[in-house]
Order: sequence, then structure tokens, then C-alpha cells
Amino acid sequence: MRSPTDQELVEKIRAGDQEAFALLIDRYGRGLYARIRRQVRSVPDVEDLLQEVFLTAYTRLGQLQEGNRLPGWLAAIADNHLRGWHRRRWVQQRWEELFAPGERAAQPVEEAADLQELKARVRLALQRLSQADQQVLVHHYFKGYSYLETAALLGLQVDTLRSRLQKGRKRLKKGVMLMAREREASQEFILSGEELQALRWAGAFVSQDVQRPVLQGVYLDVGGKIVATDGIRLFWWKAESLKSLPVPVLLGPWQGVEIPQATAATLTVGSQEAILRFPEGKTCAIPISEGPYVKYEQVIPPEGQIRAQVEAGLLLEAIEQLAFFLEDREPTEREGVQGYTPQVELHLSALGQTLSLVTTRDMGYTWQEGKRPPTGQADWTFLTSVSARIQGLEPDALFRMGLNHPYLRTAIQALGAGAGEHLDLHFTDPLQAVQFTAPAHPNRRTLQMPMRLQAG
Repeated sequence: MRSPTDQELVEKIRAGDQEAFALLIDRYGRGLYARIRRQVRSVPDVEDLLQEVFLTAYTRLGQLQEGNRLPGWLAAIADNHLRGWHRRRWVQQRWEELFAPGERAAQPVEEAADLQELKARVRLALQRLSQADQQVLVHHYFKGYSYLETAALLGLQVDTLRSRLQKGRKRLKKGVMLMAREREASQEFILSGEELQALRWAGAFVSQDVQRPVLQGVYLDVGGKIVATDGIRLFWWKAESLKSLPVPVLLGPWQGVEIPQATAATLTVGSQEAILRFPEGKTCAIPISEGPYVKYEQVIPPEGQIRAQVEAGLLLEAIEQLAFFLEDREPTEREGVQGYTPQVELHLSALGQTLSLVTTRDMGYTWQEGKRPPTGQADWTFLTSVSARIQGLEPDALFRMGLNHPYLRTAIQALGAGAGEHLDLHFTDPLQAVQFTAPAHPNRRTLQMPMRLQAG
């Protein structure tokens, strides 16, 4: 009996002849098995792939125009499934590495790019998990907190945390493996003009220190938080448009990034860069850096027992008076000194209900050992005060804290409070950070570390 040609087989299969499809499998199965086996060692994987090849062929047979091209067509389907298998296999091999703490060896450029793509898929897969799973995975794996730290931050028992991490990893891995079969999609967010201004202010808080590259970027944290710090100041602003961000993203280095004025922009977060697109056609590309970011949540102190409430406009006016007075009196260099940093003492008086800024001729200088301020120059002191509502301070006590006054101005301006709006300054003690908040804008805050006070 004559064996049917490939064209005849295709026509019979299209007509619903199951025996014809079995004959096709028998005719090409061994060859395709050998083709797959050359690249895949695991026999179960080979068998699964072969089954996928024939299933795909059966569902797409209507696309084959000429039956005599069947062998090449089947080989192309097999090669396409092999490429997908290799991609999924790569994800499996890198999965534990992605979540393993510690240093990694330097990676080739191609492999590093692939790892970035995997991280992008993880970000998208994490978005599909429950809030509880997201919290434990993000804090422990993406932010780098220990078991104890994560449990404390989330109010969990350590055993409960370990159980959630184990279950969350399994769910996330399943989601990533499913997404390895899909075309990668970028995340898009529509930012308001106010949120674009927050990014500009965040850029003013990043570090310029090349030895601390992780601080040279702006950190987009889960829940929509925009964070930046140089180790002395910290900027924190919660953006409503970014609240669905599932995994932290470190944008930077930020040096040279200029965000034009606009009422809105689209932020697209990809695997290796983020792009801001503005209505008038302008774009701003920002690279994505490797994390993890510093554990900034641990340095944000609770609201201190001492609080000073002042009008934003009055406090900024006092700082401007100070800056104007010091404009010709603050040299950048002076013979016999190690360095100079602009400094002012912030004084709180519970008795007078005032906040004062005080500076002197010699404040801010670091003198070499055995050296003294130069003689022959008149001493001077500058003081400016504003009314303040002081709480938590004994009536006869005077609270003093040393601050970098240009940083003080930036910390207040970055809150975006109107001149007539109130600011709250929260203090714990002169050696801990002061926290600035605006009651009218609860989703914003800034912090500033103190400088060492002089004796007296």
C-alpha cells in the first residue's frame, strides 16, 4: 500500500483524520526527538518539548500553505520551543542567585543585561501577589533587611515571617516562570506636575560622593515613596501615581538629569532604564542602578517629644536674612584650617516660645591641632528669631542644635509648603536627626543630621 505524501497527510489532518496525525508523528517524531535531544539532556524535558512541538503543529496546521515544506516547518517549531526552554532554564538557574545575599562575581555584559531583564519580570510578577506576600519579599530580599529586622518592621513573629517568605518565594517563582513565556512589558505611570517637582527636589538630596554610588540615585520604593539621601539629609515624598510600584527601583546616577517644567509626564520603567516622556515631545532617560539601597527606614526617627511649630514663610525669611548677612563673611578657605562648613545653631526657647538661628565669626571651621582662630579680627554674632509654638521642653530649658544652614533651607523648601502654612520640627536630642513635616502635606518629610556643637 502506498504511503501518503506530506501534502496528503496535511489535508487529511485538516479534515479531522486522527490516524493521519498519528502517522505524521510516527514519520517525524524520531528526527525531532534527536534534534531536541542534542540540546536538552533531561529525557523528561525532551519528551515534554516534543509533545509541545506536535501540539503546536496540530493547532497551527492551517497556516502551512504547502505540505511539501512540512519537515522544515516542524523543525522551525521545534527550534522555537527550544529557545523558549533555554530562556526558562536560564530563569531557573538564576532564580536562587537573584535571591541569594552576598557578593557575586563580575558578570559578562550580556549576562548582566539578561539579569536585568529577569529583575524586570520579577517586578511585574510581584505586582500580582497579595499585599502580605509583597511586603515580606520586598523587605527581606529587595531591601536587604534581616529576618529580625523584617519581622520588627512588619510586626510579625520570626517563625511567621519565615513561613510567609517560603510560600511567597514559591508563588513568585511560579509567576516569573509563567512570564518567561510572555513578551516582557514595561510599567508606565502618569506623574503629575507636583510629583515631577518632587523628583527635582530628590535630585538635590543625592550624594556627589563617588565612593558611595548607591547614594547617587533617586530611590523609588514600593507604595510610591520617592527617597533620596546623601547621608546627611534625607528626602521622603509619597507619590500617589507610583503607589502600584511593586518592587523598588534605583534611578541613577542622577548627576546631569534635568527634568523640564511640565504639568504631567509618563514614566516608563524598563529593565535597564526609566524614561520620562513629556506632552510636548521631550524625553528624559535615566539609567537604573543596582541596589540594594541603604536601609533608610531605620534612620527615620519617631516623632520626637520636642516639637517646634512655625510658619514656613517666617522661618525661610529668617534663613534668608542669615544667608544675606554671611554672604561676604563666609570664606571657602582660610589659612590654618582643615575645612569649613556653613553652620548655624538652632535654639529653642520654651519660655520665650521662639526659634532662633545664631552664628558667630568662628563657627563652622575645623582647626588644625594646636591652631587657634586668627587674632586681630573683630568678633561678631548674628541672631534672628521667629515666633514658634514649642512643646515638650521644660520652661527654663534651652535646646541647642548645630545645623548646616544651606541644607536647612533646602530641607524646608523641599516640603513645598506655602508661606502661610505651618511646619513642624521634631527633635529627640541634639545628637539625633531633626525631622521636618508639614501638617497640610502628610505624605512629605525631610530629615537633617546635626553638626557637632562648640563648647559653651
